[in-house]
Amino acid sequence: MCNNKIRQAKTDYYHQYFKTNSGNPKEIWKSINELMSRNAKSDEISHLTCNDRVISDSADLTECFNNHFAEIGLKLRSDEPDEFNNCGFGDYLKQADKVFTLHLTTPSAVFKLLSSLQEGKAMGLDEIPAKLLKCAASVISDSLCNLFNCSIATGVFPDDWKIAKVKPLHKGDAKDLLLTSVLSAVSKIFERIIYDQLQAYLNENGLIYDKQSGFRPVHSTTSTLLDTTTEWLSNMDKGQLNSVVFLDLAKAFDMVDHEILLSKLQIYGVDSMSLNWFKSYLFDRKQKCSVNGLVSSERLLLCGVPQGFLVYINDLPSCLQHSTARMYADDTNITTTGMSIKEIASGANTDLENIRIWLKANKLTLNVTKMEYMFIASDSNLDKMRDIPYLVLGGKPIRRVKVSKSLGIFIDERLSWRDHIDKISKTICSGISGVYGERVCYPFNITYNI
Repeated sequence: MCNNKIRQAKTDYYHQYFKTNSGNPKEIWKSINELMSRNAKSDEISHLTCNDRVISDSADLTECFNNHFAEIGLKLRSDEPDEFNNCGFGDYLKQADKVFTLHLTTPSAVFKLLSSLQEGKAMGLDEIPAKLLKCAASVISDSLCNLFNCSIATGVFPDDWKIAKVKPLHKGDAKDLLLTSVLSAVSKIFERIIYDQLQAYLNENGLIYDKQSGFRPVHSTTSTLLDTTTEWLSNMDKGQLNSVVFLDLAKAFDMVDHEILLSKLQIYGVDSMSLNWFKSYLFDRKQKCSVNGLVSSERLLLCGVPQGFLVYINDLPSCLQHSTARMYADDTNITTTGMSIKEIASGANTDLENIRIWLKANKLTLNVTKMEYMFIASDSNLDKMRDIPYLVLGGKPIRRVKVSKSLGIFIDERLSWRDHIDKISKTICSGISGVYGERVCYPFNITYNI
């Protein structure tokens, strides 16, 4: 009797909760995860081994993490062998015949961006919530517009807006940490204004690589995957083989060299006054690290960028001789096509060496141990493959696979999609099983949507 009343009270509570929050997907999924016993992972970090010493004090942890994240880009760069000194990043670029100039913004543009802020976003070190800025948009738009225009006119980006709050989060495995970086919401509004101007100029003048889909209007992971698989299928219909190498750039955003990025902006047509603003924006950036509720001291960042990576990597495809690159920000694959396995392996290896030289000139590096490649072809062509040559990068062999995960999709060498369907089916079955156990707690519309 008592158990029945408890179960009924629980059912009534969740039915009412789902009804009250019917327009709030975040709260609905929070309750679903509670019912399915999917507890959120704790952000608490108890200890860390640093320089052969176990650190458990939270204050020491914040400083150790801050030093690590501030130095990771420079450390990876210093680990690379010193070679290809005769090759500069400018060898891959051509001076644009157009000119870009930053122009002043308007209160209406600022108001529109403030009104579109997502209220649940994390706060920067200024602790000004996005919700407050959104509510006050009509009052503060003029003042913020004046601040932004003063920055553009003088070529000076405010120092306080260049300090990021970084936080290490568990990424699946407790030993695998993901760094999140949060800037002031006001600075993000200003960044968006500048981004829209530069992006429009680059797109209108055809300066962005046409097979780059990251951070671009009307582009997405879907458009990247659709474009890529369409090409592979077309080649297969012609009886050709596809060699596909999935590149893995190491800490790409953290390794961007400020001087090289500025030089590339100049080559793409950014005028001297606007270049001064970009220099002020990029240089002297700092960060503080937040661990277990404590915040570290400031550290100066000598490389890495919050914005500008697309411009930085934009000319990578120009180094290719035999292959085509498909890109989504730093997620890149190269496809080499031909009738002969030896022909495409030779072409792929040549272009992998070209990529290695380009990366060295641009002070970037690859995780060769995480890279994969596969041959995508029809059943008959795959069955006939013999004496397959290795693909290598800098003398290190790349791992050949039959299935690879790219942009959330499992791609197999026959493009059958069986592996992806199996993975999705298992995930769905697991979810249905979890829902079934507490099915009486879900209203019909929630069960139906799940």
